[in-house]
Amino acid sequence: MERQAFVDLAHEFIDLERAHMALEEKVFFPLARECLTAEDWQAIEASIAADPAFKPAVNRRHAQLRREIRVWQKENDG
Repeated sequence: MERQAFVDLAHEFIDLERAHMALEEKVFFPLARECLTAEDWQAIEASIAADPAFKPAVNRRHAQLRREIRVWQKENDG
């Protein structure tokens, strides 16, 4: 895949994710705060704590990927 094609796809993905997050902030999270009980929030927190995606090693890898993408962005913009 050509680098520019990847950059274009990445920008499209970012735009879609931002729209998704804006919808969550506007609709989902206010509704969740209104409707979920303390027990619901405890169950959610327990589920997150058990999820391997939130382990420190995964977080470190995501941080490394973010750094690499920022370098690519600087190269692409500069």
